Amino acid sequence: AEHAELFQAQAEGKVIQPDPSGNGRPCARVKILSTDEKAEIARSERARLLLVLDQTVGNPLRWAGFTDEQKTALATYRQELLDVPQQIGFPNTITWPEMPNV
Repeated sequence: AEHAELFQAQAEGKVIQPDPSGNGRPCARVKILSTDEKAEIARSERARLLLVLDQTVGNPLRWAGFTDEQKTALATYRQELLDVPQQIGFPNTITWPEMPNV
């Protein structure tokens, strides 16, 4: 049962390490990410969101079917994604833009 709990904790993003009490047993703890690690994760998420968006707007037939208002909303959303790393507080605090409902 203990191993199952440790593996579940690991799946939730925790790291398995020796118990700090020195009893020799493993425990799961929340991993503290460095600023560089947080930035890398945020940039990966931004790249994923851009890929999803580009699959929509990169299709000329689909793009032609959008209204001017929808095109503007999608272009604004894409620029907001590109600007994420310039947000004050990045990567510790990120306000992710919402994809327009088009």
